Amino acid sequence: MPTNILILPITMSSFMGAISRSACEGAIQGGGTVTIKALGGLYAVDLQEEAREEFAIPEFARSEDLFEVDGILLLLRDASDAIQVIRFLRQAANSPEYRLFIGKLGSVFVVPGAESQDPEDWRKELAYEMMKLGMIVAELPYRFLIGNKLDGAGGKAAVGPSLVQLVAARMHARHIAALTRRIDPERCSQAELIG
Repeated sequence: MPTNILILPITMSSFMGAISRSACEGAIQGGGTVTIKALGGLYAVDLQEEAREEFAIPEFARSEDLFEVDGILLLLRDASDAIQVIRFLRQAANSPEYRLFIGKLGSVFVVPGAESQDPEDWRKELAYEMMKLGMIVAELPYRFLIGNKLDGAGGKAAVGPSLVQLVAARMHARHIAALTRRIDPERCSQAELIG
């Protein structure tokens, strides 16, 4: 049975659109059905890119959308994206339906080479915020990136993502979709998790 994966890019440009499409392909390969949404109010669009046919603006995500999916994959480029997501997750924690987060799988994909600083600290903080909601947090082992030269120019809107960045997004999403399928909601019910 396919699982429903929400791919959530924080900002959108042709660069992040390509990353999102690659992640979508990976999640489908992993056995998931995919929805792509962006965070409302945090959406950055280049007006020239908006006119392109291949550049489609997804719907805006609300915290309620997180209840309707089995797995969530956040796509980030830099620390400012992480700060926005932390705010979004903290707002979601105030929802009266907060128990519906328990047992869902969450993951963070940081575009390799797009951030000049080491993203490890804010990756941990995002994982902590998801765990506080009761989500199961999973990451992709990045050993396959060792030895690959990452594209440091990936952060520019005019430059497309490198092959390594696209493959990383696809593999990460496929891994998350496959893990989400393994979570059995019957054996791991919300009632058991919250006591």
